[in-house]
Amino acid sequence: MASLLAIRSIIEKRNEISSETDLSIISITWGFTLGFGFLTTWTAMKQTRHMWKRRNGHLNHPYIWMVWAELVSSLALSIVCWLVLQGPLTLNVYSLFSILSLWVIQVHCLFQIIINRVSILMVNRRRASQLKIGTFVGILLVNISVFCIWIPAKLEVNDTYEKLNVVWDRIEKVIILIVDALLNGYFIRVVRQQLIKPGLTKYQPLVRFNLWMIMLSLAMDCLIIGMLSLKNPLVYLMVSKLAIILVASS
Repeated sequence: MASLLAIRSIIEKRNEISSETDLSIISITWGFTLGFGFLTTWTAMKQTRHMWKRRNGHLNHPYIWMVWAELVSSLALSIVCWLVLQGPLTLNVYSLFSILSLWVIQVHCLFQIIINRVSILMVNRRRASQLKIGTFVGILLVNISVFCIWIPAKLEVNDTYEKLNVVWDRIEKVIILIVDALLNGYFIRVVRQQLIKPGLTKYQPLVRFNLWMIMLSLAMDCLIIGMLSLKNPLVYLMVSKLAIILVASS
């Protein structure tokens, strides 16, 4: 009974109204996210329509499903975080599990979308499959560790989880930053080798645009790591939505 009362007091403490600073950051970030999200959704709709015509009314390509899963999970996570910050939803084990599950879907879909772009230009199909499977397994192991540490830490089960989460949360974000940079860098390298080097110079503006977008998305990843220092764990989650939308739009 004492443990149940302790957990209830922790949840009540976590459900206090967010500060005006947190809400201001969230509102500004969500505004930018909706703006870029509209452009990304419009691009996804055009790609889906093109795939529908190309495959005679069939949408069985995994790329299309991953794009829409990315967009839907981003929207759902934004709504859940906003409701928790405003108060209608409580920050308990169920909401934390939902938030983390949606975030995991986004991360996996994001990296597989980047790999899908690279694999289209890769001559070695076996290497492309190894890249997909290797990235999936590696990120899956990282995500499993996050489930085991992040949720107990945010529920303040004990000091050990909280101290471990402070370190591992930053390491995990750095790992994602490195994987993001490597995959995008590999994509630019493949485009230059397979398209521009043989003489297709018309793709040079596309490469330059993607370079700027990649730099911007990596800067957003660094911003997310900085946001981990804030007391409210939902603020950096909302900022991460903007970073993911920026990567998807590139």
